[in-house]
Amino acid sequence: MPINKLALSNFRNHYHFQINVDSPIVVINGPNGIGKTNILEALSFLAPGRGLRHASLDQIFPINHIKNTYDEWAVRCDITHNQNSITLSTGSIKDHSNTIKRLVVIDDNVTSKHSDILNYLKVVWLIPQMDGIFMESPSNRRKFIDRITYNFFPEHAPAILNYDKLLKSRLTILHDHKYDEIWLKTLEEQIAHLSCAILIKRHQALNLVQQELHHDDSPFLKPLIKFIGPLDQLYTEKEKGNIIDLIIHHLKRLRHIDATSNRTNFGVHKSDIETLHSIKNIPAHQSSTGEQKSMLTSLILGQVKAMSKINNAKTILLLDEVFAHLDQSATSSLINQIHLSNVQTWLTTTDVSLVNRISVKHNNISFYS
Repeated sequence: MPINKLALSNFRNHYHFQINVDSPIVVINGPNGIGKTNILEALSFLAPGRGLRHASLDQIFPINHIKNTYDEWAVRCDITHNQNSITLSTGSIKDHSNTIKRLVVIDDNVTSKHSDILNYLKVVWLIPQMDGIFMESPSNRRKFIDRITYNFFPEHAPAILNYDKLLKSRLTILHDHKYDEIWLKTLEEQIAHLSCAILIKRHQALNLVQQELHHDDSPFLKPLIKFIGPLDQLYTEKEKGNIIDLIIHHLKRLRHIDATSNRTNFGVHKSDIETLHSIKNIPAHQSSTGEQKSMLTSLILGQVKAMSKINNAKTILLLDEVFAHLDQSATSSLINQIHLSNVQTWLTTTDVSLVNRISVKHNNISFYS
């Protein structure tokens, strides 16, 4: 199994929590408010970023703690990778200036690149807060797509971080009216090359998921997804050679406008996805709530199935109360898809009868209440 042991320290309401795992399905059962989702959130911090709740580091400490009582929180897990035991840890630590910093440790070795953990473990989640992804802002959909992308291509995560840093550096230079033209030109060329790499990886990742959905026989709705935006159109038309030159041209042309508006008005950070109901051929955001959930579930399942076929790193799937609003038929279908996904799945539920239904299908589950 990918995760054999999980330990939490000062993580929300879990001051000291530890479980041993020896099964492909882990069910966390209990009433609302006991911290089931917090366990899934802890696991999500083993991925780059701010976890499934997009929380800042100082929000993780126990809610009722006395100020300055806790200086650190931590998540630690033991996994099996290439038949070897590896320990992965992440958490917070205060530096000499009393600033809270994120720390990632792989087998007692501190790494400066949080994305290094993707070489050993990849985390995918489906939570209720994602139900409106097709109706939310383009920036949220880009973050969603970028999570999918770096699970296929780990180098995508630091590329996004570097891209954001370069954009901020460019705006800083533009605000200085006496900037060095050569310096700015070099920076814009770096942005253009990095943009092209980001664009290509996004499209490759989505294509892998789409291919899996095309051959998938699950009863969930299969969404039709495509990127929209001027750069994405160029990629679709196989004019990759023009992308870098086009970005450089627009960055130079928009320097004054970008400086005045204090934002970069052209680039891969403006891309979005268009999702269609594959049967009705209507936009996903115009579909019913149930249809949107079905499409999202299908997309997540397609992702983990594709990942299990091509990735060396292990994958875990986090499902938070996803069965709560499903009918019996959909529940049975999802249980079956979990079995077929070939990844370790952690799920929460308030319904103890669900455990029995899963046990009928799988004779090897871990149950915690």
